[in-house]
Amino acid sequence: MLKTIRRMAGGLVILLVSLLMLEACGEEARQTVGLPSPVSTFSTVAPSVPFSAQFSTTAPNLTIVRPLTTASIAPTLVTTPPDPPATTATASLSTANPPLVTPATVLPLPSVQPNLTSDVTPPPLGVAENTLKATGFNGDEAKALLIELSGQVGVRVVGSQGERKAADWLEGKYRSFGYSDVKQQSFPVNLSRVGGAANATSQNVIATRPGASSGARVLIFGGHYDSVPGTVGASDNGSGTVVTLEIAHTLAKAFPEYELRFINFGGEEVGILGSLYYVSKLSAEEKKRIVAYVNLDALGVGDRFVAIGTPQLVSLAVDTASKNGIRLESFNLQGTGAGSDHEAFIGGGIRSIFLARWLDRQLHRPGDSAERVYPQALLLGGGTAILVVQKILSITF
Repeated sequence: MLKTIRRMAGGLVILLVSLLMLEACGEEARQTVGLPSPVSTFSTVAPSVPFSAQFSTTAPNLTIVRPLTTASIAPTLVTTPPDPPATTATASLSTANPPLVTPATVLPLPSVQPNLTSDVTPPPLGVAENTLKATGFNGDEAKALLIELSGQVGVRVVGSQGERKAADWLEGKYRSFGYSDVKQQSFPVNLSRVGGAANATSQNVIATRPGASSGARVLIFGGHYDSVPGTVGASDNGSGTVVTLEIAHTLAKAFPEYELRFINFGGEEVGILGSLYYVSKLSAEEKKRIVAYVNLDALGVGDRFVAIGTPQLVSLAVDTASKNGIRLESFNLQGTGAGSDHEAFIGGGIRSIFLARWLDRQLHRPGDSAERVYPQALLLGGGTAILVVQKILSITF
């Protein structure tokens, strides 16, 4: 009996040592590819990992902690509120304390496959193709813009010459579409924690089409145009950048009673800084005028077309897409480590919806190139955004 107990104790010791060695190897592998540990992945506070860095601006409450690395899968959210109760598309679209995300299933991030450039096929549009084209959005024109952005501008890291070049490129495009009210909104960014300048500058590009009156209701389309280092960021977020441009081109004379704004945000990859700054500068009266913000980010590559944001808008969007033969899913970013500029608007009490495709295996990697983004993907994103806005504007607020 004593010998049996000794043998059992010895076996337990060996098992414990093996488990510890396995965990150590697993952590080493996660660090090799730049992934955070399981604890920090789902943490709702700033993770204490080597590649984390703090970025700040002079606007109030704009100190954000997010990772900045070409190997990271996605930026880390600082805080995530609890899920709101489920709602329906017919519910009143109130702006009072809108929740951050909608209840939905959270899926894990896919494993990274380096140097994967032929993993993408055009999204099947089926019977929805003619409906999407009928909105006026041109996927081929958007793809031509993406090739130009990726080739002539390239990498667009926050505070860099590439980001400034992209801002000038965007301003020129809006003006070529007939927009006369185009400006760059600069804001300071502290990049000293990642070896950059403490007094760097980023900028938002804002094109405005006035409405029928000075107090007209406002509709905003937008998404970030900066990229992480080492990649042209064709899908993230060259796709959302050119879709915003092509929507501006398409809707230049649409919805004349509404003021239309098209905004390309800087500094998203280091903490949605551009959108936070923009929202911080809106007066309470101006916020009340905004009907909705439509965020367009990472529309180029992914197996699933998803909607995120204010629950009533997400329900309305999913229903509208379904009636037009488009598969759009309600999605929840909680626990994924991902985020985007819609959060700044929701935090400011403004209804917002975020359209994206989930998830590109080349996200934040050199393989995120323009040849992997098909015109059909851009048509799906841009055409659906217009269809959803048409439905939103048909509702009496």
